[in-house]
Amino acid sequence: MKLALMTIAAIALIGTIVPSVLYLAGTLSKDTMQWLMLVATIVWFAAVPFCGRSAKPAEARQPADAD
Repeated sequence: MKLALMTIAAIALIGTIVPSVLYLAGTLSKDTMQWLMLVATIVWFAAVPFCGRSAKPAEARQPADAD
């Protein structure tokens, strides 16, 4: 599941860059570029939080015994 989310996040990140390049090349209209970048940005922000570390926060860790 984590691999799938990381893949989706990577594709979405690419989807924020490629439309601007295609617009500069004259292949896309400005409206199409903006919509593609908006959708890719939303997908990226939705996927990235679930790709993070799975380690517990420092407050939740149990302190080591100091024997």
